[in-house]
Amino acid sequence: MGLSRLELLHNAANPASCRIAEKTGFALESVLPPRTAYEAEGHLHAREIPVREPDVR
Repeated sequence: MGLSRLELLHNAANPASCRIAEKTGFALESVLPPRTAYEAEGHLHAREIPVREPDVR
């Protein structure tokens, strides 16, 4: 079994990263809270990969 999902995380203050993620098929799933007092929010993008059924003959 291979990959079925890819996730991409980036700093929400970087709109260029968000545009690239969306252009390459990663949908914005959620806004993540800062992990520390000095860090900005993050964006979680994900891309689902269709699972191919084995070719049984």
